[in-house]
Amino acid sequence: MQRVTLWLVVLCIIAVCWPLHVSAHGMIAGGARVIEVQAGSYPLRIEVSVPTGAPALLTAKVWPQRDLVGATQLVLTATHQDSQATVSQQVTVPAGPRMISVFDVTMPQTGVWELRIQIQDTAHGIGVATVPITIYPNTIPPLTIPMFVAVAILALVLFSTTIWPEARPWVRVVQAHGFTASLSITVVIGLLMAWPNLRVDIPTVDTTSRPYVVTQASPTRDAQRNVDQLQILVNDGSTGLPADDIMLHHQALMHLVLIDPVSHTFLHLHPARVSAGRYIVDLPAMARGTYDVAIEIERANSGSQVTHQQVEIGEDTTQALPDPSPLPATVQAGDYTVTVQTTTPARVGVPVELQVTASRDGQPVAALDYWLGMRGHMLVRNPNGAVFGHIHAVGAMSDAFQPSSLAGNQVAFVYAFPTAETYAVWVQLMIDGEIITVPVQIIVVPQ
Repeated sequence: MQRVTLWLVVLCIIAVCWPLHVSAHGMIAGGARVIEVQAGSYPLRIEVSVPTGAPALLTAKVWPQRDLVGATQLVLTATHQDSQATVSQQVTVPAGPRMISVFDVTMPQTGVWELRIQIQDTAHGIGVATVPITIYPNTIPPLTIPMFVAVAILALVLFSTTIWPEARPWVRVVQAHGFTASLSITVVIGLLMAWPNLRVDIPTVDTTSRPYVVTQASPTRDAQRNVDQLQILVNDGSTGLPADDIMLHHQALMHLVLIDPVSHTFLHLHPARVSAGRYIVDLPAMARGTYDVAIEIERANSGSQVTHQQVEIGEDTTQALPDPSPLPATVQAGDYTVTVQTTTPARVGVPVELQVTASRDGQPVAALDYWLGMRGHMLVRNPNGAVFGHIHAVGAMSDAFQPSSLAGNQVAFVYAFPTAETYAVWVQLMIDGEIITVPVQIIVVPQ
């Protein structure tokens, strides 16, 4: 019985210390990552499963977040950065309800690839988004062979003690020392291979910290589709070259927020990457004005960054929105009634909790969906735009491709406002697959 217990303990230690997965340009090799993007007129949710080694199968799922008109063509093309090798696959999606299209593409070689997703129905023209990925080769880490040798010796020692319980004294001494040495080596090597901060391995990614980026947002127009757009160029702050090491950050390569404090227009968009350092997004009809543009991205090994600038965009024919209501407020957002209130008065520098409750036709909604990995988003801005905050609802994240939901009609946000003034606040929720935006105001007083 003692030997059986010893075997189980050793197996548990080996299982805990065994090497984990490796990261691949914001994707988990062998795992999946979800990307939200606006490709032309098509809001898309994309899931990419990046393999390790080649040839290997890459799986991509594309889910349009709007109904399609007529037969829709979806094309996925993967191009290798160095060899220019190309693989492609096309599917036809019937008109009507939103359907998930699955692509299974055999990637012939490792390295940096660019995935290009093109979509076109009969009414909205062509939409394009590109996603860079890296496929790493299947390599044996330097410590793998010593690990296997130590495990083999450990197994041999345990096997010998099982079949030869009454061994001679010198044999038992060898068994004891062999067990201690092999178990110690197994645990140490396992820890070195499993924990990234202790890992001894051949570097597969550049761990040099990147400097800041410089962004340039400018209005443009797609004459063929007769659509206004915003183009964003992202360049490295030290070289001026296009920055193409942008990582997934809360299920998007870029979060773009447009705010006009005069017309109270607010947009939270996810531009499509069309080439290295170049992103484009369609703009809806919006009142003409000088918009604050906040661009949130995350560079490899450098964390997230937010840049700001102002851009003159919009149309004179579009009406301004009404003034947001001060808290506590009850706002009608489409079919939903949303109440926003604080649990305590908002004071400078003191975390305050904002509670948000959603109902429909006088009844609490059954559940709130996860959107961009969270059950809710809140953005705040002071009058001159010097303070800009993007806050997530309290609670766990979800990386599910098909939106999951959590029962209940209430979420909470916590934020410490840094100045005493009136802040504009926008709360965004997803309910039954529909994104709703609730504008309110909160008055922050001195302590």
